Amino acid sequence: MTPHDELVAFARKARHDLQNPVAAVTLALELAQDEIASGGDEVEDLVSRALRSAERLSEALDALPARAADWPPAD
Repeated sequence: MTPHDELVAFARKARHDLQNPVAAVTLALELAQDEIASGGDEVEDLVSRALRSAERLSEALDALPARAADWPPAD
């Protein structure tokens, strides 16, 4: 595998790992927006979910340099 191929593989893995928390934040905020518009009372829970997902995203981003330093992983 060439260095370029390794970089592409790393970028794909990082993208995959970051997609879930981004989707969770987006969904929770969209649901909170709907709750606010309808006068619902679940906004606090939805915002808490968004904050937890944002924290997971932040942790994944913080770990990214160390993961890059360890690339490629040992087989």
